[in-house]
Amino acid sequence: MNAHTARQRNKTYNHLARAFSEAEPGLEREFTRLFLGPGRPVAHPYESVYREGRTMGDTTLDVRRRMAQENMAPAGRTLPDHVSIELAFMAHLAAREARAWDDGDDNQARDYLARQESFLQDHLTAWLPQFCRRVLVGNPHAHYTDLARCTQDFVSADAAQVRAWLGEEKAAGDAERNWWTLTVGQNCTLCEICAQVCRPGALQLNRQNETVTLNLDAALCDGCAACQRWCPEHAINLKPAAERPPDGALARSALLACPRCGQHHAPAALVAQVQAQMGIADEALLQRLTLCHDCKVTGVPLRASHPSRRNK
Repeated sequence: MNAHTARQRNKTYNHLARAFSEAEPGLEREFTRLFLGPGRPVAHPYESVYREGRTMGDTTLDVRRRMAQENMAPAGRTLPDHVSIELAFMAHLAAREARAWDDGDDNQARDYLARQESFLQDHLTAWLPQFCRRVLVGNPHAHYTDLARCTQDFVSADAAQVRAWLGEEKAAGDAERNWWTLTVGQNCTLCEICAQVCRPGALQLNRQNETVTLNLDAALCDGCAACQRWCPEHAINLKPAAERPPDGALARSALLACPRCGQHHAPAALVAQVQAQMGIADEALLQRLTLCHDCKVTGVPLRASHPSRRNK
């Protein structure tokens, strides 16, 4: 924790905020399609839509309240829970933290760090992953594909880092904290749902070469059990632990290679599970499941033979 780090984080949050507030030159139509409409946009840019099913909900009011405490207000008619406004608010808090470090006011700097942790946990990390997924499944221009992935990765990593920084100050009380041990059964498909719903960022899915692993950072786990509740395979078991459990990989799977381009893209365990649940013998459809996203979108469609024709 220092002024330089806070300024770097301020710079990144400001860059992301601007990218979601206005279109890149030449991409105005794509920006409109993704975030504005007409009609239903690909990805609504407002938090309350994801968390309450409507705009101007309680989450909107809470963001407005926090901004008012900082003497901030969104420009124009933009609601305060717009993705660009929330990212800009994080940039503001990081800038205030940096100023406090420069002034030698360590207590105020830590206070602003705590405000960032609270806003990340209560707002940004609670809906940003779903927003970014909506962007990615909307077949966006490469610029917005990269933007969605970069934003999700940065905010997720930053939330974990801020939590860790604050945790360092509480290290003296770690002996008295509650620890949790998490085990994963062999029926885990590495579908990533547990990592997506893990608000503290304790679970992370890491892809490297031809393998994907589910990793645990025990220091970040707060025992909320969201991973256990949302696991579609009921493969996760969370229990209290007497001491800190070891970090490391909880589950591992090979990444399936796309038969067209060779890209390793999806956990083989997940594809096998989907194929088994489909319960069909149509080879064309089964093969289509093994294609990567790009080949499914741009490749020549695979024709599924009609059951009645196969029987003739």
